[in-house]
Amino acid sequence: MLDETERNLRNKSPLGLAGYAEFLTADIFKIVQPSAASVDNVAKAFEQKDAPIIAGAIAAQAGYLATYDRKHLLSQYERIYALHTIVVYTPELVLREL
Repeated sequence: MLDETERNLRNKSPLGLAGYAEFLTADIFKIVQPSAASVDNVAKAFEQKDAPIIAGAIAAQAGYLATYDRKHLLSQYERIYALHTIVVYTPELVLREL
């Protein structure tokens, strides 16, 4: 997910790369590696490319998943919440909630 975030910033908002680098050093989150079995299990219900992200949120016991992916993640927020009790919002809404 970290690589995908950096790639998206580089392609869509390169001015955000400096802030992202600073965020990574802030020690306010934990990095988890979901098991392959967990990713495979999530892929049965959601897009294969998004399965590692959802499985990572599950492994981290996240309450929120912040994303701009309207096509695959935000559009599935009800299913993700129903199956995994993870709220899927845009980053702005997550920050507002917190």
